[in-house]
Amino acid sequence: MTVAPPITRCPSDILLIIFELIMEESRESATDSVFSPLAPLANSLPAKFALVCRAWKMLVYNTSTFWVDISIEWGWRILIGSKRIKWRASMAKDAPVNLYVTIKLCTVYLDDILYILNVVPNVRRFSVTVLGWDTPLLFEQAWPQLLEVREARYTIYKYKNTCGDLWRHFMGMPKLTTLWLSGSAFQVPYRVDSPVLPVLTCLRLGTDGGYIDAGIIQSTIAALLSHCPLIEELYLDYHPETTTRYRPSAPPFTLTRLYKISTKTMSMMHPFSQGYISTPALREFKFPSWEDSYVARTVKFITANLSTLTTIVVSVTDGIRYQSTLHPLVNITFLELDVFRGEGFYLKALYTPLDSCPSTNQPPSNAYLPSLRTVRLGLHLAPILSTHFELFCTARCIPVNSQRTTQAGYHALDKLQVIRRRSKADVQGAMQTNAWKDAQVLDTGGEYGSFELRWDTPANGI
Repeated sequence: MTVAPPITRCPSDILLIIFELIMEESRESATDSVFSPLAPLANSLPAKFALVCRAWKMLVYNTSTFWVDISIEWGWRILIGSKRIKWRASMAKDAPVNLYVTIKLCTVYLDDILYILNVVPNVRRFSVTVLGWDTPLLFEQAWPQLLEVREARYTIYKYKNTCGDLWRHFMGMPKLTTLWLSGSAFQVPYRVDSPVLPVLTCLRLGTDGGYIDAGIIQSTIAALLSHCPLIEELYLDYHPETTTRYRPSAPPFTLTRLYKISTKTMSMMHPFSQGYISTPALREFKFPSWEDSYVARTVKFITANLSTLTTIVVSVTDGIRYQSTLHPLVNITFLELDVFRGEGFYLKALYTPLDSCPSTNQPPSNAYLPSLRTVRLGLHLAPILSTHFELFCTARCIPVNSQRTTQAGYHALDKLQVIRRRSKADVQGAMQTNAWKDAQVLDTGGEYGSFELRWDTPANGI
């Protein structure tokens, strides 16, 4: 007697949820490397699901949302797979489409693009990848078929000049809420009248490498942000080889809803640190590349946002120079340290007074980061020696009374998270300490191991 596998008894609505979760994960993990497929795996997943059995085939072919990932590729001025594109668009029906356009070493004219967009209506996510030495002029004008686009991504691999005036192109997407620009520098004029991106909430800017002048980038970032009055999240992935002072060419302005900034380097933050762009709602700030040369600029920026900042992510090595940046932060509740090398000495900065400050200006040791409740250690190539871990936990983590005060007078942390980002990150020394053994340790998984530690309030504490 043949027994059907359990998956065949799974209800259709549950299968649809599983399939959609798999496809969404493939979209999020899609890479833009020139050496791998540029369209996400979700483009081919429906056909693979349909090959399993007849029931799955009928389910997949009757679900229009499974066919919304449409890939278009031009190579040497030849449109690849035009019949497949039309068929897939017909399968998507009226569902919002994710359109991926790849242009390889060729020039594509606007008429060619508009022809395809007429075949693929209702575009909501739009991704363009250009591989070549010249950027098509088609990005310097609006495309009328993109009026409903909510998310757009441009990845441009080129080696000379800039991408041209993109702002006219953005005028064709008035409902855009998420924008990712990766590649060469581009040109955007300062806002004069109405903003070009009036409802944009998330902006990510980066580069594929090579020399880019920091002065041009800083001016471009400021100009582009002047068109984004509702922006909430900003990611600056630029890392220029040289830096220059920002020279404003427009009046200062305020981004009232911007609550999160992530930057590769403080050299890109000059418009903010000098007060040309104000961020009164900023809560999260991430600067993974710690640079001693920008300490003053970092302190100035953080001080300007002292009352609102609650979350900081910073990359450190085995030193405590970053302490001068953190000490003004009286409202910070979450701190993440990305550790690339060292043995744990960097932890000393979280519980000792500031050596660099004059003694008359030093805060009491237990007043340093008084609101801190969670610390996350992201270990890349660094072990934690038992001595440094024990001292840190005793000073900031382990309560000695019912008020949850530590021996050093701090309010004990609610939790300490230790995450091994790479296989070479060693936590064996920390695991052998009394602090680790006395904690409630939750193994939270992760590729190389992640742990969450909590310490109970002593039952007989004073």
